[in-house]
Amino acid sequence: GWRVISLDPSLGALQASKRAFSGSGLDISWVCGDARFLPFKPEVFQAAYSYSVIQHFSESDAGQAIAEAGRVLSEGGLARIQLAHRGGLRSTWVRTRPDYLDHGPFRVRYWSLRDMKEVFTSRVGPTTLTPEAFGGLGLLPDDLGIVTAKAKALILASETLKKLAVVATPLIRLADSVFVSSVKKRN
Repeated sequence: GWRVISLDPSLGALQASKRAFSGSGLDISWVCGDARFLPFKPEVFQAAYSYSVIQHFSESDAGQAIAEAGRVLSEGGLARIQLAHRGGLRSTWVRTRPDYLDHGPFRVRYWSLRDMKEVFTSRVGPTTLTPEAFGGLGLLPDDLGIVTAKAKALILASETLKKLAVVATPLIRLADSVFVSSVKKRN
């Protein structure tokens, strides 16, 4: 029942998305634009969602994109954005490798839980953090039918840890990927 606006700075990516979703029956519009400078009026959206995008931005660009999400959300609107967590076991291994900085300006940036909470609370509103994946980024249960046996085991272990983290909340400190959910505060 949602009307979806898909935003990407790459026209090629938007065309691929349009091909992938044509005939799906979903109400989707495609907009070529930059998350740091959203081409929308203030307070027009009920939700903003991003998965595996903002974690590639520099700290200042990420802050600007998060503020823009807050700007375009209506009061009570929800921003739900996935970020890589620096305290995750695999994340720690990746970011401490000697070649980490060699992956260029679009490499994954790893956030502390405290920084996630502070930035989103100040730029959008009250914020909660929930673990999204343990043992890597993008371990999605929807992919179980198309991945290797090793990846299946990782996904199932991650899903088990996510369920356990509901009652054992400190487990979030070991999550490699976190969903940041913020509700737009009243201006």
